[in-house]
Amino acid sequence: MEDIDYEFHKRIPINCNFNKKSIKKSKRTSFDNNNFQIEFTCGIDDKILCDNNIVAGGANPTRTIALIDNNGIEKYYPQALVKQLSFERYPEFGPFDISAKFNSEVNYWFEGNKLPIKSDQTDFILIVLHEFIHGLGFISSWNDFFNFANPKD
Repeated sequence: MEDIDYEFHKRIPINCNFNKKSIKKSKRTSFDNNNFQIEFTCGIDDKILCDNNIVAGGANPTRTIALIDNNGIEKYYPQALVKQLSFERYPEFGPFDISAKFNSEVNYWFEGNKLPIKSDQTDFILIVLHEFIHGLGFISSWNDFFNFANPKD
């Protein structure tokens, strides 16, 4: 099989419904005044591996932006999250917020398929949403990266 490597770009409007009474007015203003959309750049690849295992996809923020908090401490935030804040003058944003790749070799099940999902299939929407969360800067891992054996011992 020939190598597959596609890239596509999509504007995805993200609309959030929330109980305005449960959010403090100062925080609510950020949501009310926000007119930015989260921008994706996506690719399809047949060679996505992690530790020599085939994975369904991967995503990350394309850019982080430094903001200084009230204590003068500089902290970095993914661009997609910075877009959700309210500023008098916005920082300059890059063209895309999230970069994602999806593995063309995975047996996906797609929404709208009249056949039920099979045990050897993966729900594509589940993977997209999972990767979207990584693209917002949230990371989780079951690996123990902090208590590994020291290779020099």
